[in-house]
Amino acid sequence: MSNDAVELEKVGEPDKAGDARGGKAVELIVLGDTSSAGDDLTQGLPNYHIDQFGVIRQIVDEDRAGNALGIAIHNKRRHNIDRIGISILLQRLGESGYSNDQITSLSGLLADVHARRSLGDSALVRLLPGADGKQRVRPSLPPAPPVASGLFGAAPLSPEQELWLFLYGESFKPRGVSLKISQALPLHAAKFNLGAPLGPNDATTTVVAEGHTYSVQPFATDLIFYEGTQYAAVRSLNAIFAEGADEIPATGTGRTLLEAYYNLSIATTEKRTGTLTHTKVLRPDWRFHLVAKNGHLGPAISDNYIFTADQQYAFQIFGADTFFTPMSDQTLCQRLTTTDPAFPAFNALWGETYRFMGVPFDPNSPFHQKALELRIGVPLTGVYSVALGPTTYTVQVWTLDTLYAGPDGQVKRLKDLPKTAEAEAWVPAQPTPIPPTPPNPLPPVVPPSNAGAPIPNDINWPPRPDFHELTDTGGKRESILGRITWARANGDFITITNEFANNIITINIPQLAKIPGGGNGNIQFHKVAANQMIALWAAWEANGLLDRVLSWSGSFVPRTIRNNPRVLSNHAYGTAFDINVPWNGLMQIAAFVGQKGSVRELVPLANQFGFYWGGHWNYDGKGGSDGMHFELAVVR
Repeated sequence: MSNDAVELEKVGEPDKAGDARGGKAVELIVLGDTSSAGDDLTQGLPNYHIDQFGVIRQIVDEDRAGNALGIAIHNKRRHNIDRIGISILLQRLGESGYSNDQITSLSGLLADVHARRSLGDSALVRLLPGADGKQRVRPSLPPAPPVASGLFGAAPLSPEQELWLFLYGESFKPRGVSLKISQALPLHAAKFNLGAPLGPNDATTTVVAEGHTYSVQPFATDLIFYEGTQYAAVRSLNAIFAEGADEIPATGTGRTLLEAYYNLSIATTEKRTGTLTHTKVLRPDWRFHLVAKNGHLGPAISDNYIFTADQQYAFQIFGADTFFTPMSDQTLCQRLTTTDPAFPAFNALWGETYRFMGVPFDPNSPFHQKALELRIGVPLTGVYSVALGPTTYTVQVWTLDTLYAGPDGQVKRLKDLPKTAEAEAWVPAQPTPIPPTPPNPLPPVVPPSNAGAPIPNDINWPPRPDFHELTDTGGKRESILGRITWARANGDFITITNEFANNIITINIPQLAKIPGGGNGNIQFHKVAANQMIALWAAWEANGLLDRVLSWSGSFVPRTIRNNPRVLSNHAYGTAFDINVPWNGLMQIAAFVGQKGSVRELVPLANQFGFYWGGHWNYDGKGGSDGMHFELAVVR
């Protein structure tokens, strides 16, 4: 088989080496590692060998089978992989990675083989042991070559840029990763401030979804990836999910990659801790995991377990924060970085975070105090000393930033240093489209007046209205209700920092005085929605539905969405209210018609008055919603 487009050395007589393929067609391109040089292959003969200097040697002609691979399981059957694969062994010495010359040569060889053999990305594999120890064929994209070489070294680095590059490299080490700043994924992470890597990008981080093959790497706030050998066309998992789609998808590419994000992060943790024994996989029905996904707070680093301090807490560490909630109320999701230091278990929870991460805890450390001030995630290392040239720095790596102190002793952050020109100039190439992630199933859409008679035990009744929620898309919510500027206070709560509160007025809902929790009927609500709110409750009473309301739990509350800390709740705008909370919990299926606490019969009238029902969301793909919640969607 001709391969004149690639510069290579032929060793011996490749057309006579190895064995006949026995009539088998080439299906795979199999990558592997060897410590041997190309002229001393003691583990068997591959078709190609690439040494540390990038020299490609052809040992066995492509039309013949080598004998370096042996038997492995492929498509659930045992196969002689040499017979159906073109084998390429890369020289790798000890724990060292591949050289840039080696990776560049591999990239050229693969492009040539692909073109001549018409093999797709799915043909790129490695032989890796399964849980049973048996060798199995696994999809495995090749290591990425440097991006266009002309980008690098265009300008000398300033001392501050040298320090940035040095400390950025330090942020890669805690999870066993080496920085290769010439590659696209580290450049992308630097440009968009994704934090420290939580796992490698290597032979084990290839993910197949809907017929597409991706090479991925988990960072503290995002999973980034490219398809096949489109090395510079870097994508973001966060960007796959539509803004405002506050759900974990049940299917599709987004779901597959989100699961991989968790699995790769946990696998890296287990290299240090050993096997984690509690729940460690993605759980779409858990609020912790939904908040992490919507808040861009990364994957789980730890399993979810019970930690005892002043009381028992459900506890789990994520890429950008530690989440906890009292076992007595597992509907909550508290973030440690936004928790008031006066909270009784504050230091105990931080101490447990440090303990799990294998880091000594000193609550009085200036590095810890600076990290609390900056809210930069969880610690990946303790405080240690490292030299750059003649200068010694004290460093602590956190998931969202790296802290350092020079000879002056002042604790500073990596993010304030100027990046290299290559990182600042980085722009990913345009990728080819990938299959969209479908939304979770929802009830059919019907005009509110056509909802029909109530149907007991039917998750799809009532149908959705023929309008959507009022969101920030296109500035619509702000244009109708006004702009809120805010700062994070404690947990989900915020402090409104402008004059927006002038839009909130006190109105009286006489019907509320008859409802537990409703007081005298006075509530705070947005003035734009006040008349609709008053009219809705009057209509519920006039239609004999008021007895369906068993409790009132409030309206205006300055906070972010409980499942998305990046977005303001409509409670903060004074246009939402909650009722019948005990029977319609967050992320639970709302009580059905005929069951105690059901609000479903109230929904068609609420829709007619321009309110959207939280029970028409589907957070987990199984109907988990927010059935207590109603919010203004259409001003009438």
